[in-house]
Amino acid sequence: MTRQTKRQDNCVFEFDRIDQWGPELEKLFADVLPKRLKRVFNDELPDDVEHAREILIAHMTLDRADVYGRLRLWIEGKRVAAYYGQWMTNAESARTKPRVPESASLSRAPFECFFEAYVPYPKDGIKRRQRIFRIEIPGGEVSVSNKSDVDELPNVMEEILNAWAYWLADREFTPAAEGWFVGLDLPIGENRRVTGSETVRLPD
Repeated sequence: MTRQTKRQDNCVFEFDRIDQWGPELEKLFADVLPKRLKRVFNDELPDDVEHAREILIAHMTLDRADVYGRLRLWIEGKRVAAYYGQWMTNAESARTKPRVPESASLSRAPFECFFEAYVPYPKDGIKRRQRIFRIEIPGGEVSVSNKSDVDELPNVMEEILNAWAYWLADREFTPAAEGWFVGLDLPIGENRRVTGSETVRLPD
């Protein structure tokens, strides 16, 4: 019988902080994880995050659909942080309300490491600086974001599960070190709220 899972407290989910949410998921799935989890991954070392997910699900005492369902309920009880970047002049930074794009990344890391790869510099000759913006959106928007098939886990949710599975195999793993762009389609209107920004130091 599948355990009915109550929605979690409405706190903020930060993808890069797996040290915080990894243990939370471990408690959430404690009743269906293999008892000798460390041995499972020692016997079959994962090649990558997707492989780690498949190893994990194969050894859980819960079918794939119910794993996905429990994960959805968990994320729907949270607000989710996401990040995007813009090039802005000092004047724009001081007076302009930031424009929220149609997509962002769950991870902040790609904007720290590869800003220009994701946000090309404008070709108008005006000097601008890199700005990273943080927004929060309801977890319910994330649980259906980028869904390609009705029977599949949405891409964003799959990346969360992938990262967690690999973290269970290697507790030193952190998504922030990978520089992943975890694409997220953003809702419109009041459900996307800018909560902070900073100017990124340009490389020498």
